[in-house]
Amino acid sequence: MFVQCAQAVRSMFPDIQVQGEVYPPTPLRSWLSSVLQVAFLAGIAVSMFPQMLPEQAANWATQNRGMLIVMVFMCNYLSGQLLSTGAFEISYNGTLIFSKLKEGHMLNLNELRFLIDQARSLPAQ
Repeated sequence: MFVQCAQAVRSMFPDIQVQGEVYPPTPLRSWLSSVLQVAFLAGIAVSMFPQMLPEQAANWATQNRGMLIVMVFMCNYLSGQLLSTGAFEISYNGTLIFSKLKEGHMLNLNELRFLIDQARSLPAQ
């Protein structure tokens, strides 16, 4: 999302320099992602070698291999989603004008143009 936003700002305001960085996920999200990755790897091992499990669990894994594989890849998908914040902030002359972290949503281009125009009309700090 940042890349699209940066391209829009550059096209609307060619004189503005755009910088960005990735906001890391929270420690809880990182931990949950790690747990899901372990579940993913364990699920792959179980689906490939169900005989490692106790007899009842091995029978279930063998009879439900398709569902097991779907669950395993869902763990992998959710793990990736937990690490992706999509968060960024927009500042002009050192003044924060928008934070996706604080607002929780993305601006449309008209709102973005308005905020930047408004910030440009303020005296430099």
